[in-house]
Amino acid sequence: MKNDKPFSLVFSVLAAASIAHASISSAGEAANPPAGSVNFGFRNGDDIVEGYADLILPIHGDETSLLFFNPRVSLTDDSAGEVNLGLGFRHLVSNNEAVAGINTYYDVRETRHGNRISQWGIGVERLGRRVDMRANYYDADNDPELIREVETRDVDVSRSTAVSQSRTDSVFSVSTTDFEDPFATGHSILQDFLTTTSSTTTTTVRTVATTTTTTTTIDRLFQQFEAGLDGFDAEIGVLLPLFTESESAPEIRVFGGYYDYDNVFGEDFEGYKARLEVRFGPFLTFAAEYFEDDLLNGTDYFVGLRLLVPLYADDSFRRFRAHLADPGQRDAFARMHSDMVIRDVRVQTSESDLRENTARREVSTEVDVQQAVSEQVSATTEVTREE
Repeated sequence: MKNDKPFSLVFSVLAAASIAHASISSAGEAANPPAGSVNFGFRNGDDIVEGYADLILPIHGDETSLLFFNPRVSLTDDSAGEVNLGLGFRHLVSNNEAVAGINTYYDVRETRHGNRISQWGIGVERLGRRVDMRANYYDADNDPELIREVETRDVDVSRSTAVSQSRTDSVFSVSTTDFEDPFATGHSILQDFLTTTSSTTTTTVRTVATTTTTTTTIDRLFQQFEAGLDGFDAEIGVLLPLFTESESAPEIRVFGGYYDYDNVFGEDFEGYKARLEVRFGPFLTFAAEYFEDDLLNGTDYFVGLRLLVPLYADDSFRRFRAHLADPGQRDAFARMHSDMVIRDVRVQTSESDLRENTARREVSTEVDVQQAVSEQVSATTEVTREE
């Protein structure tokens, strides 16, 4: 489905998030932790740059659980954009040393071709002190959306010539008789004569050359489509035991995972992936991702930064500065409220090759017949005499 204005949903989502945050933060103005947070970030790949804003807005929470609304918007440098609307629930487990969570999302992507493709998603997560685990499933709209059309015309001209001959003979004869003077011989009267016969034979050979020209015109329509991909991904990661002697040291986590997407136009996209997160203090995170190939995202890597900004009912900037010196190492309670839900935020799509729409094929045939006629005439004359 094509739209006149690129990604108008972004503005409505941001407006809804602002209203929701205003009501939530006013209710929890004095609460600790802050009533919501937003991550501003970007990531860069091979010829791809993407910027995003990801909000976590609490709906209800207590000391061990959190129900939250998670809207996210993103834009890329090729005019593609996406809106993700999520609802998540997190709960402290393992004596409040870890977080278990479940989430569901509705994602809408406006592709660089101007098509809008949506999907539903569901995910689970476990965030531990040393080990993190996540898994996500995506149910996308698989209906093909038109990208472009190409019309072609093929003209084939064939000629054939058939030659036929016919022969006609006509004979014209003229006879003349010349008589001598009669004479008597014995008891008879005789008369000599000479008959001359002239026969003229006329032969006509008729040659007909018939040339048939057949012109066949074929008009074809080729179309290219894109569609969303159903699939899943999963990962497991560990906290590296580096700089653990200092609470202000960066928090470094490495992840390994797998992804598998059903491609409606060809071979499935599947492979292994790796991810690195380095968190400097409470707010700044460096992130890098690597994929087995570039078929899924158009690049086999992403690197970027994101900045976490806690939201308060008032004076957010002063409180943000006040927490800059907080340690990078976080407990489960802080992660429950501030960690982004890590999932594939792109509605994954694939593009078909140009394919002919055979129902739109038009074939027309024109036949032109021309004849060339020639005649060859010959005559012979034979003269016979009879006395």
